[in-house]
Amino acid sequence: MNKDQWVIIAFTIIAIGVSLGVLFVILVKLKRGKTNINSLVKLNQIVGTIGKVQIPFDQNSKGKVRVKVKGSLIDLVAVTNFPAQFQLGEDVLIIEFKENKVWVVPEDYLRKTKHQESKK
Repeated sequence: MNKDQWVIIAFTIIAIGVSLGVLFVILVKLKRGKTNINSLVKLNQIVGTIGKVQIPFDQNSKGKVRVKVKGSLIDLVAVTNFPAQFQLGEDVLIIEFKENKVWVVPEDYLRKTKHQESKK
């Protein structure tokens, strides 16, 4: 084989590889359709979720809670106006995200409030 034949073979192999790559990308796009893949967690998605206390705190101090959102664990600074001591491992309900902190109440707070109102 001479040099010209090797060049033709090399370009043919490259063309086939590029064609297969483009075909693969097109097939993946068709299979996925208009599905939006976004693993970015927006802070407003955290409000209303249940977190677990990692560093105990009360209304006079800051603590830390861990939340699982979209399969990711996120640690956040936590504060509260609720007159209670939040202990390690306790579940809390996140009611607001403000100034890079989450504001929390006990996880069963809303259930207790509804139960008390139904007794009236």
